[in-house]
Amino acid sequence: MRLIYDVVPNKEDITKILSENVVMLEFKKADGTIRRMKASCMPDIVAELSSEEKPEGSRTRIVPDHVVCCVDVDLGEWRSFRLDSLISIEV
Repeated sequence: MRLIYDVVPNKEDITKILSENVVMLEFKKADGTIRRMKASCMPDIVAELSSEEKPEGSRTRIVPDHVVCCVDVDLGEWRSFRLDSLISIEV
């Protein structure tokens, strides 16, 4: 199923989709390019990434309400995107 957004989606809805699925996100980056990313926040994926040793000097960030953090499944790294830049989600 592909969800296409013409309006800014609800953060709770997007977070729920990411916590239950591995999805293909499409969003516009700050430089104007379109980025496709295989992403998720499923507990087993997050736990695997969180169990890795954190680099020296790393810190917990406060995430604004208009930003969603997720794991780039292909890179195994945390990424974020602005809700108003989201184009589509393929579940």
